[in-house]
Amino acid sequence: MTTVVKKRTQTTSRIELTRALEHFIDLLKKQEEDEAAEALTEALNLLKKEDTSVLKTALNIIDDAFEGDHELDAYTFPRKVTGDSWTEADALYLASTGVKSLAKRIKKALI
Repeated sequence: MTTVVKKRTQTTSRIELTRALEHFIDLLKKQEEDEAAEALTEALNLLKKEDTSVLKTALNIIDDAFEGDHELDAYTFPRKVTGDSWTEADALYLASTGVKSLAKRIKKALI
């Protein structure tokens, strides 16, 4: 039996990042992180454009949201498990790490 490994294309990664951002933005709005959600929505709108020249700008907005004023990096640290139930903190952790790693992968491919 042969295993086929499909590599992600930039288009596929961009689509995945768009979906991940939409989910993360929804979670941030529930946390009343309105300014961060607004910044990421700006990046999302740029990602949805077919123009690849705005891709770097969108990725920079995402980086800034995590490491800059909005400090979204705080969501990328796993929480201590206090029970068997799935919490909103768990969802934020997975969503934030997904967005950050996808953006990092795309940015690395651009260099």
